[in-house]
Amino acid sequence: DVYKRQALLLSTSLFASFSFSDEMILAEQGKVENQYNLGRMYQEGNGVAQNDNEAFKWFRKAAQKGHLDAQNELGKMYLFGIGVSKDYKKAVKCFRAAAEQGYLKSQHNMGTMYNLGRGVQQNYELAFKWWEKAAEQGFAMSQVNIASMYGEGIGVLKDEKQAFQWMEKAAISGNIKAKHNLAVMYRNGIGVKQSFVDSFRWYKSAAEQGDPLSQYFYGRAYYDGEGVDQNFEKAVEWYRKAAEQGDVYGQAGLGLAYEFGEGVVQDFTEAIRWYKRAAEQGYNRAQYSLGHLYHIGKGVEQNYDEAYRWHLKAANQGYSESQYM
Repeated sequence: DVYKRQALLLSTSLFASFSFSDEMILAEQGKVENQYNLGRMYQEGNGVAQNDNEAFKWFRKAAQKGHLDAQNELGKMYLFGIGVSKDYKKAVKCFRAAAEQGYLKSQHNMGTMYNLGRGVQQNYELAFKWWEKAAEQGFAMSQVNIASMYGEGIGVLKDEKQAFQWMEKAAISGNIKAKHNLAVMYRNGIGVKQSFVDSFRWYKSAAEQGDPLSQYFYGRAYYDGEGVDQNFEKAVEWYRKAAEQGDVYGQAGLGLAYEFGEGVVQDFTEAIRWYKRAAEQGYNRAQYSLGHLYHIGKGVEQNYDEAYRWHLKAANQGYSESQYM
């Protein structure tokens, strides 16, 4: 009968996968974990039609009983206006309730709210405080943020060594943004002794993880021979990976390679194609190069009007070579 079924559900391992109807039975009895689970099922459309309003309802029930995950999810729903009207102050209230109990995701979210001034008065010192709490628990996104604040002296005294140490922690944990930033810090000697070899190593790690900006700089290291033997073919390989993801630096780098025949057979038509993709996204260096090829009629019919148009775009963005045209 129904009572035996409920007893069986209650005795089931926490790792068991309950059906929607099972979760509903226990949630309606007031079991907080099942109320949270039901919210997730409605949120994700798992075992039931996706319904943000129902997700909100069940998250709120669990949150009111102190369920930390539910409080955080409820905060995000208020933050983004999902299943409920957007309300930054209520989002902060939910995040704070969980954050003050040590819930690291909510601590990170509190830092973000103070950093952006959403639902609270903007306060970089409090943003740093909350991000630091989450960072000390190993939350990589918060580690990246406090590293950036140390690096720029925002919300805390500038300390490049601390910036490096926190960025390294996040990078070691696998955070792709941290890996890229750590490569930049090694390349420029920020908070650590300059090392092109270590910079190359971290660009490689982030590039292989799919970060387009790191793919460009990894290719650039091959192009310049920084931390590795110069290799134009490898440079082009990684420029292309970045370019195909829409990265303007990769697109311009590929255009440059085709224009001068470095790592590929010289092809002005291909140079035009890649310069144009970057130029149309607003990259001033590519706008200048595109204008130059229109001016000399390489890879495209000579067109002084088009040359002027692209040089003007580059000049208006401060590209000095175009300002002299």
